[in-house]
Amino acid sequence: MFSIVGISLFYSGMHNCYILNSEGYFDLAITKFKDILVDYEVPDDMVSISNFCSQRYNGIMDTGPAFKFSNIATSFITSYVLSTMEGWPDIMYSYTIYESYYGIYFIVSNLVVAYFFLNLFTGILFKYFNEAYKKEQKMAEDDKKAPKYYDFLTQICDAETHYVVWKRPKKGSYSYYLREIADSALLDNIIMIVIFLNMIFMALNFEGSSSGWNTFLTIVNYVFTGIFILECIVKLLGLGFAAYFHSGWNRFDFFVVFASIVDLAVANVEGFDASFLKSFQIIRVLRVLRITRVLRLIKALKGLEKLIQTLSWSLTALANVLLLMLIFFCIFAILGCYFYDSIMYNDYKDEFVYINEYYNMDNFYNSFLLVFRCATGENWNNIMMELAFIDTDKVSEVYAYVYFIVSNFANSIIMLNLFLMVTLQQYDEFTNKNYNPIEKFESFLIDFNNAWNKFADDEDKGFRIKKVYVTQFFMDFNWKKLNFPEQGKLETVKKYVTELKLTTDDDDFVYYHDVIYKIINRQMGSLIDRSNKDNKLIFKKEAKVEKKIKSMINRYIRKKGKNKVKKPKHILITFNPLTSHLYFKLSYLYLKNFIKNYKDNCELLKNIEEYSPRTNN
Repeated sequence: MFSIVGISLFYSGMHNCYILNSEGYFDLAITKFKDILVDYEVPDDMVSISNFCSQRYNGIMDTGPAFKFSNIATSFITSYVLSTMEGWPDIMYSYTIYESYYGIYFIVSNLVVAYFFLNLFTGILFKYFNEAYKKEQKMAEDDKKAPKYYDFLTQICDAETHYVVWKRPKKGSYSYYLREIADSALLDNIIMIVIFLNMIFMALNFEGSSSGWNTFLTIVNYVFTGIFILECIVKLLGLGFAAYFHSGWNRFDFFVVFASIVDLAVANVEGFDASFLKSFQIIRVLRVLRITRVLRLIKALKGLEKLIQTLSWSLTALANVLLLMLIFFCIFAILGCYFYDSIMYNDYKDEFVYINEYYNMDNFYNSFLLVFRCATGENWNNIMMELAFIDTDKVSEVYAYVYFIVSNFANSIIMLNLFLMVTLQQYDEFTNKNYNPIEKFESFLIDFNNAWNKFADDEDKGFRIKKVYVTQFFMDFNWKKLNFPEQGKLETVKKYVTELKLTTDDDDFVYYHDVIYKIINRQMGSLIDRSNKDNKLIFKKEAKVEKKIKSMINRYIRKKGKNKVKKPKHILITFNPLTSHLYFKLSYLYLKNFIKNYKDNCELLKNIEEYSPRTNN
């Protein structure tokens, strides 16, 4: 529609006449030129206008605006470029120099096409994407437990006992009190305030500052660094090395503290030759790393932490979209090398403005960079026009229009919006709804770990406990959905444990993930309609979780078998007078009876021979 309107408004062709001034430069003379065209009744065609410009004013004509409305094809290309909003003010200005009211067309075009229809297209794309996702994740609509159960299943295999963090030192030792300080909310609040102040003072440095001010900032930096080092030492001694480095935030903080110590050592130790480090600007990098401490605020800001957690949950789906984007980029990069194999940068570098030695179609690498740049919308329209008119062949012009418009539509409008849709869908799935499966599972896991780790030992780190402790574990386990009655609780727990059918090994141990799965399966999975075909996805997930848990258990058993030292079997010989006396007495009686029986047998045989009739030969 706007292409046709553009043809109606600008079909006559807009061209600029540049008149040579007294200083030897050409000035644009649009207003005077247009008035004279009307006065002299010059025909409205390019040849007549160009001849009139050169003969009357000794001027020269340009080809008019780069993006034209001369026919439906060029008008459509111009309208599409305007809809992407890349360089639209320049296109508008190239027409408003003729008449100022022409700008209304471009403003309305952007409002209707760019703001409304393209966003409507994105909304429709999101609608179909959401429907496809729900179809893939199809579950019974009338089964409200199904989605919750599925969300819990996805988190079971990633659950951790945190046994190293849970285990606390003995009360009364210095480690116990340091642990209390390290785990206190007061310390975290103080460190957050110090981080804020550190960022403020780091921002107070400026070029041309006095030496006194620089010295003050250096001393303040030493104070902040000392506070962070002290915090690191307290947590290391209180938590222990294993528990301290178990947390990713602590590992990150230790790295920043270590970098600060290296920075101070290199800057202040006399006689230290830092020329090698300075040649790679490592000192500057180490100082910049101090800014990353502000990332620790994510841990304190729960809302921001949820966003990061949602992003981590979206990585698998985002990786699929990213892989699809890379495939599209590779396809268009190869096509670019094929279409423009005859237009090398070195042959046309004097004519190129936007294409340079980094962004061109000479090889796959540079072509890939060019396609990626165009996908972000950076000057893609000017690059298209350069490649369209660098050659006089009309076929190459058509190649440029089709190639860049299709590439921009596929990579920018579809792929980037699809990337955004996956993130929004994951955010809505795990954060924006009332029932948050991540928070519910974490709440369950905290109660579970508090009861489970009491029966774990240092050797297994909470991965398994003895079967004899299972009943007591469930007696201590405080999860409201179990609903154990106070009267007859022991009998109820024993019956419950029997019905769970927990997996045990040869040493009578039960395993952490297997117990979690069996509890969730009984409490939530038992309520799922097994006859409903819409719940096939849940059944597949159950089988996958069971298989993975079994693999984890077998891998742990094999690992324990390799690390287990086989003790040699020794035959213990002990002396007991009573047992020895009985042994010899029994032996003597046995031997006496044997001799007596032997003599009786011999006497019997002798009598038989004596009374037996003799045979005659």
